Amino acid sequence: MTGPPSSNDDTLSKKTGDGATVNKEEYRISASEGASIAGDFALRNGLDVKLTDSLTTAVSCILQHLSANSTPWERELTSKSESGKILIDISFPAHLIAFDAHNGKSLARWIQKATIGIDRVFIGQQGRRQVIRLVMYPRNNSSEVWFMGLSPWLKDTAKKTRIETGENAVSSGTVLEDTETGKVLRLDQIDDFFVSELNETIPLRDIYMKAIDQFGLISPDRVGHLYQALESNGMLEPVTCSKGNSGFFNKLQKLVEQGFVFKRSNQLLGYVLGKLGGLVGTLGAILLSVMGLSGILFLILNSSRFILVVHEAGPFLVHHPVILIVLYIFVFLTTIMHEMGHGLTCRHYGGRVDRMGFMLYLVMLIFFCDVSTTWSMKSKRHRILVSLGGPLVTFGILGGCLLGFRATMGTGSSLEIFFVSAAMMEIFVLVMNLNPFLRMDAYYILEDVLNVSNLRKNSFGFWKSIIYRRKVSEKKITTGNRSIYLLYGILGGGITAAVTFFYLYSYLRELLIHQGSEGKIVFAAFMVLVLLIRFGMKASSSLRSRTHWLTEVK
Repeated sequence: MTGPPSSNDDTLSKKTGDGATVNKEEYRISASEGASIAGDFALRNGLDVKLTDSLTTAVSCILQHLSANSTPWERELTSKSESGKILIDISFPAHLIAFDAHNGKSLARWIQKATIGIDRVFIGQQGRRQVIRLVMYPRNNSSEVWFMGLSPWLKDTAKKTRIETGENAVSSGTVLEDTETGKVLRLDQIDDFFVSELNETIPLRDIYMKAIDQFGLISPDRVGHLYQALESNGMLEPVTCSKGNSGFFNKLQKLVEQGFVFKRSNQLLGYVLGKLGGLVGTLGAILLSVMGLSGILFLILNSSRFILVVHEAGPFLVHHPVILIVLYIFVFLTTIMHEMGHGLTCRHYGGRVDRMGFMLYLVMLIFFCDVSTTWSMKSKRHRILVSLGGPLVTFGILGGCLLGFRATMGTGSSLEIFFVSAAMMEIFVLVMNLNPFLRMDAYYILEDVLNVSNLRKNSFGFWKSIIYRRKVSEKKITTGNRSIYLLYGILGGGITAAVTFFYLYSYLRELLIHQGSEGKIVFAAFMVLVLLIRFGMKASSSLRSRTHWLTEVK
C-alpha cells in the first residue's frame, strides 16, 4: 500500500492476513466498489443477509459523501473479523471537510443518521488520517439487539465491594473496582445481578431473561449501557487471544504510567496492623499529635535560629551534595510512612486496600496506597479519619525532625542542617496535603464534610458554564451545590493564583535584588527542570492520545 493506484477508479490495492480469530483485508477503494467489498466480506465471515444489507448501505453512504471531497487513493477501507465481530474502518486524510461538517451539521450527528442499522459506530484519528469505524455483531436473529449474543466475563482484577446502607452512607449498592488500574464503577441492585452472572459460556440474553424473572421488565438498553461501561473501563477480558507486545519499552511505559503494585496489598497491611496493635487508632493519633505539637512549640521558641540555619542550608548543601541524597532517601521513606498511615487507618476501620506500591511522580519515585474503598464506609467520621491518617503521620515526623533540631541546635554541624532541611520538607508536604484546593487529603475531607463529590471538577466546570454561557442541567446542580461551586471556584482559582504569584515574586526578588546564593540558583534550576520534564511528559501523553483515538458516537 505504498503510492496511489492507477487512474482507473476500480483499481484496488489489497492486503490480507489470516489467523485463528482475526481475518483482515485492506483496500484503497472507490465509492462504487467499497460497499460491495464490505458486504462480501461480512457474508463470508458469517453475518446474515439483513445485517449485511444495513452494513453495505452505510458504507455506500459514507463513501459517496467522501467521493465529493477526495480522490480514490486518499480513501482506505479495512475489513476485519475478530471472533465473529465485523469491523469496517473507512479512513481518509485529516484535511477533508467531511470529518468536521456535512451541510452545516457535525459529523457525529450526520454519521448517526447515515448508519441506521449499524450496531456500533466510532469516529477518531489514526496518525494524520481520520477514521469512521462500523461494528457489527453476529447473532441468531437479526432483530435481536447486538449485545445480547455476547458472553463477556470479568477480569480477575475486577473486584466487588458491598456498600453498606445506613443513615450516614453516601450511597448504597456495590462498588466494582479494577485493582490493577484503580478504575471504579458503582452498581445498583440490577447491575450487580448482571455482573455476578457474567460467564464466558452464558450469553447476555440468558442473563437478561433471568433478570426479568427476578426484577420484572427491564429495558435492553440498560444491559447495553452496563456492557459498554465495563468495556470502556477495561474490566472485561479481551475477546482476542493476542498477548500483545511485551518489549522492554512497553514494560517501561507501563511502569511509568501504572507503577509497581504489590499483589497482596490488603494482606500485607493486615499483617502490619496486627503487629502494631493498639498503636493504630486513638493511642497512635495521640502520640503523633503530642510529638508534632512538642516540635512546633520548640520551633516557636527558637524560630530565629531555625531561620538562620535555613539561610545557611543552601550553600552548605551545594558544597556537601551527599546530604541531598540522604534527604531524598528521607523524603522517600516518609512518603511510605504517610501512605501507610492512610492504608492502616483504612484497614483499622474495616476497609480494603487492594492497590499499594511504587510509581513515578515528576522525577521522584513515590509510594502510593489506594484507599478508594473508603467510599463504601457508612460512617463519615471513619472516612475523614482515613484521609487524616497520612497528614497525622507527617505531623508526627515533623515533630521528630524539630526535636532532632533541638538536640543539635547551635552546633553548626551537618546534622543540624539535615534536621532543619528535613523539617522544611515535612512542612511543605503538610501544607500541600492540608490545602483543600489541591486534590490531596484536605480536599477529600472537605468533600466528605460538604457531602459533595467531584468538587474541584464540578466547581471549575460550573464557572466555565458561566463564563462561556453554557446551560447546566438543574438535575446535576442543586441550590446548595451552586453556592458551594461558586465559592470554591472563586477561592480555589484566586488562592492558587495568589500563592503562585507570591512565590515567584519573592524568589525572583531574592535572586535579583539580594543576589541569591548558589543554593537558591541551583534549586531554581532544578525546579525549572522538573517542570519542563513534567510538561514534556504531559505533552507527549496528550500527543499520543490525540493522534490515535476513537470515540463512540452510536
